[in-house]
Amino acid sequence: MSNGTKTYEFKPALLKRKHSYFVTQNQIQLANKDGSDTVVRFDQITSLRYADTAAREYKFRRLDIGYGDDKQMRIHLTSTLSANANNDNDLREFYKLLHTISTQLNKARTDLTITIGETPCINWIYFTIGTLTLLSAVGILLGAYLSGVSDKKLMDSLVPITLMAGFGAYICFMAQPWIRRPNIDTANFKLLVEKFQQGGGTID
Repeated sequence: MSNGTKTYEFKPALLKRKHSYFVTQNQIQLANKDGSDTVVRFDQITSLRYADTAAREYKFRRLDIGYGDDKQMRIHLTSTLSANANNDNDLREFYKLLHTISTQLNKARTDLTITIGETPCINWIYFTIGTLTLLSAVGILLGAYLSGVSDKKLMDSLVPITLMAGFGAYICFMAQPWIRRPNIDTANFKLLVEKFQQGGGTID
């Protein structure tokens, strides 16, 4: 690599191989498993999206870079919920890469905006899962009532069924696929990444 190239390496997940990225003032390069390279020039970029999603004890973070003719480079990392840039080396390297990319974008492509949040398709999937969970809880409770179970058994089942219904409602509330996700400019994206680097690990 030539002078001025910054190199970042991290494992996107515990059992995944280490990914190597090389960033210059003009492009991002990913070394692929088969020995080839994926190269995205900054002047090719057509869209950007940053999303993080929590599921159980894990958080999934990714930057989707659209370029060329419907092509996409996805920079992603999965870590525990407790991980941040201060206690996780892979996450620290991931944020360093995002900071370098955001810095170069703020110099070369101030015309771009970055969408913050999941895609409508993913949000509709989450909303569907939440709705089915909520309806299942209501159906279980109604079925138990109509089947004539004792009042004691019905009352004993209220806590788990209420938790199930609450979980489904929470998923629906968080997804809200009909809401348009915000867009920020490259300068504010750089500030957001700097917040991540200081230990703030969420877009909330």
